[in-house]
Amino acid sequence: MGFLKSKGLPMTSRLAKLRHSAFQSQAGLCFYCGLPMWESNPQAFAHALGLTLPQAHRLQATAEHLHARCDGGLDARDNIVAACRHCNQMRHESRKNPRDWKAYRRVVATRMTAGAWFDRAMITRLWRAAMG
Repeated sequence: MGFLKSKGLPMTSRLAKLRHSAFQSQAGLCFYCGLPMWESNPQAFAHALGLTLPQAHRLQATAEHLHARCDGGLDARDNIVAACRHCNQMRHESRKNPRDWKAYRRVVATRMTAGAWFDRAMITRLWRAAMG
């Protein structure tokens, strides 16, 4: 059983499979910010995109519950998306009661457009990589 390092919570193999499935269906892009993410080998990801390891760590794919478990959300395909660690943490750390996922996605898009979510140079490099 793997562990979610940020919270020390056990990740079930079912949840890991759902995250991987979401990662694949989203073409490796974060559900919120649309930037590329990695599932394994952060060093190779960082090297390929010209990022530092701390920058790459922020882009690790995580399983994000659209509707939180504490609110009755299930570990189910229609409730799990892949989100980068940064977006996932910011949704839950910035508020006692996290924003609804739709509202949060709009906030992230607005901040991405303004260059206020990640470093602007990092965003440009990653968007170029995402576009191929």
